[in-house]
Amino acid sequence: MSEASAAGEDKREQVELSPASRTKIDDTSIWNGDSDIPLKPWHPLHEPARFPADETQRVGVIKSLGLDNRSQADLHLDTMAIVTRRAYSLADPCNSREESPRTISAAVNFIDSSSQWSKASAGYDMCRVDRDISICAHTILAEHERASTLGCLVVLDTDKDTRFRYSDLCTVGTYRIRFYVGVPLYVSQNGVKWPVGTLCIFDTKPRVSFSLDDCRILSVLGKAVSDHICSRPPPQASLPTTPTTTSVSTRPQKIEFLKKCMAFTIRKVDVDSIEQLADKLTPSVVQQHQFVARKGDPSSGMFFVVSGTLQCSLDGRKLELLERGQCLGEVSIMNISKMISQGLSLEEARHRCSRANDVVALEETELLHLSLSDAWPLLNQIPNLWYSLRDLAQQRMVRVLRFSPSPPTTLSALLSAKPSYG
Repeated sequence: MSEASAAGEDKREQVELSPASRTKIDDTSIWNGDSDIPLKPWHPLHEPARFPADETQRVGVIKSLGLDNRSQADLHLDTMAIVTRRAYSLADPCNSREESPRTISAAVNFIDSSSQWSKASAGYDMCRVDRDISICAHTILAEHERASTLGCLVVLDTDKDTRFRYSDLCTVGTYRIRFYVGVPLYVSQNGVKWPVGTLCIFDTKPRVSFSLDDCRILSVLGKAVSDHICSRPPPQASLPTTPTTTSVSTRPQKIEFLKKCMAFTIRKVDVDSIEQLADKLTPSVVQQHQFVARKGDPSSGMFFVVSGTLQCSLDGRKLELLERGQCLGEVSIMNISKMISQGLSLEEARHRCSRANDVVALEETELLHLSLSDAWPLLNQIPNLWYSLRDLAQQRMVRVLRFSPSPPTTLSALLSAKPSYG
C-alpha cells in the first residue's frame, strides 16, 4: 500500500464481510463492492489524494467563511479567474507554428471532504468534481510547498504522472486535463494557515515547460485571491426570495453564458452560431423541490443550468448533480432530430422519446430552455451544434456507465453516428 493510501485509510474505511455474505457475480454485470456503500467507478489503479491530518478543522474553516455557499457569486473572484487565464494564454510551446493564442482554462476551486467545486472560472464550466479525482486535492497538501516551484504543483503532462494517469478527470472525455498548475489558497485563523482551495490553470494539451517566472506570477495571483477571501465580511443568513428576472434574461447575457460552455469552445462554434442559439433560448426559474422532468414523460427539449443545482435520480437512486454550464435533454434532441431526418413528424418523434429519469431542483435554479421545434432548424443552420451535443452526450455516457453494466443501445448508436440534414 502506498503512503497516500495509508494516510487516508482512516477516511476511506474498508468494510470486512464474511465469505458467506460475498455474493457471486457473472460476466454480465460490473462488480460494485460487497458492502451497502457502492464502490466509486474509478480505474482500479487510481489512488485519490490523501486527506490532511487536520481535515475536519480545515473543512470547518471553509464553512465558517461561507465558502461552501456555491450559489452566491463573487465578482472579484470571477475577475481574478479571467485575469489568470489571460496571463497564461500564451502560444503553445509544443507548436512553434501556431499563430493564434492557446486557449487555457483558469479556476478558483475549493475542496471539502467529498468534492471540489469552482467558485469562479474562465474557459470552462465544470462546477463540481468528486474529490477522489481532483488534482487540486493534491495541490492543497503541504508536501507541494517546495521552493523549486514557489509552492505550485506543476504537472506538464498528466499521462506521465502516476498520480493522475488513471484519473477520470485526465483520461475520460473531450475535456480531459493534460496540463495543470495550481497554487494553494490559504486563510489564517487563530494563528494557523489553512489551505482551503486553489487557483489553477489547465489545458487539454500537455506542455514541455513552465518557468519559475510563470510560477511566481501564479503565486502572486494566488496571494491576491487569498487576501480577498480573508477580507470578505462574515456570511450573513439570507432570507429566501423569489426573483422577478433571471441573470440571463437578455440576449448579450445568454451569448456570454454560451461562450463559456466548453462544449462550444472545444468545437470552436463561431460567434454567429452561438448568437443564433441564444436567440432561441428561453430563461426560466424553478424553485426548490420542483421537478424539471419525470421518468417516462415525453421529451420537452433541452435545458442549460445557469445557476443552482439539479438532482437526477432513477427509481429513487441518486445518479448525478447538474450545475452551472451542464445540461439535460441533449440526447433527446439528437434522437428526435434523427427521427425527423428519417421522415417522422415532430410530434411522433417527441412521444417516442421519453425521459429516462427524474430531475428535481435541489435549490432555486435558473435554466435556459431550447424547445424541440427550434432545435431541428438550428441543427440545419449550425452543423457544429450536432457535434457539441454529441460531446455532451459522451460525458453523460460516462456517467451512465457508472450505474449500468451496459450502455443504452440508442445512446451508443448516436455517439457513433453523424446527422443527416434536410
